[in-house]
Amino acid sequence: MPRPWKFTNTAAAGLLYSAMTGCTAINGYAHLDGADQALARADEQNAKELAPYEYTLAKRYLEKAGEEAGYSDWRACEDLAVLSAEWADKAVIAVATNRSAVKADVPAATPTPPTTPPPPGAVVVPPGTVAVPKPQPVPDVAVPPASPPAPATPPAPTLPAPPAPTLPAPGTQP
Repeated sequence: MPRPWKFTNTAAAGLLYSAMTGCTAINGYAHLDGADQALARADEQNAKELAPYEYTLAKRYLEKAGEEAGYSDWRACEDLAVLSAEWADKAVIAVATNRSAVKADVPAATPTPPTTPPPPGAVVVPPGTVAVPKPQPVPDVAVPPASPPAPATPPAPTLPAPPAPTLPAPGTQP
């Protein structure tokens, strides 16, 4: 009696594919767990207060990764979990260096006053602006009078309606 199926390369490829698709869920959950641990480290460093931008991004990416895992979209889950872990690490670094993308301690640039006053009649341009020359007066140009409007085109002639077909009276022969 012949076997109903035969183990071929196609069957081996199918088994390999089945094994690989099961592994993507494991990878997705592993990335989610790693991102969750990174966010917990940022939370321990009080990153929510000291690096709010980085912390909030990490948290939102982790939430979205969990949502994508719920829809079994493992590629998006992995990508979002990796982004979450990266931003959680950036939050920890921002706390350690006391800098955040939102609250950077950069002093504002203050203009220095000139050492000598400008000569009388000179145009003073504040720093950070561009001097624009004064517009020159435009000479008067004679404008030709407007031409009269073109006459309207007459409507197209209408054709008479065709005569209505005549039908024989009922009960009569044509």
